[in-house]
Amino acid sequence: MNEPTGARGQGGGTTALGPRVRVRRAVMEATKALLEEVGFARLTVDAIAERSGVGKATIYRWWNNRADVAMDALLEERDPEGWFVGEGPAIDSLRNQLSVASDFLGGPRGTIVAGLLGDAQHDPEIARAFRQRFLGPLLELTGELLTAAAKEGDVRADLDHDTLIDMLTGPLYFRLLVTGQPLSAAATRQLVDAALQGVSPAAARGHVSGVARRSGRRA
Repeated sequence: MNEPTGARGQGGGTTALGPRVRVRRAVMEATKALLEEVGFARLTVDAIAERSGVGKATIYRWWNNRADVAMDALLEERDPEGWFVGEGPAIDSLRNQLSVASDFLGGPRGTIVAGLLGDAQHDPEIARAFRQRFLGPLLELTGELLTAAAKEGDVRADLDHDTLIDMLTGPLYFRLLVTGQPLSAAATRQLVDAALQGVSPAAARGHVSGVARRSGRRA
């Protein structure tokens, strides 16, 4: 069985493959249903065991805690490659990726993300797992898109990508965790377009021309 990355993982032969797949599926389906019904804050391993019919000892043999189970359930709900693949200019793929991410965070799964981030504030293991397993691949692929967009002339090549990623993704998590404002693809497009307009080569040329004109007037 392809076990969860965050699970403790136990050795096993091919004869155990079928049952292990069935057990994982039962746990994942139970966890997703409970997250829909009660949310992450009220999710417990006891409830997962009761709903799935899988013993607590088995769950704890494969996962460290409820957040670890929820993380696997969250990762099953989104295919990171599907957020980035697209034909045409990289800048369009970037816009599409952020719109899809906004819809994901603005939907039912956003409450899981918010719950995991809440627990991560006082649990370093959860924080590390979230960054490595959920956020890391997304940020890495976003960086690849920015590199491609810079080569295509749509983003200034001299700008730091980490700063750009903060500018593009920060508003999504700010709305999710702080203001509670709705997350939608339309609102995200406005935020992204505003950020990308400011980092385009054309904007840089306009800034340089404006500075030159002001300097000439002072002279």
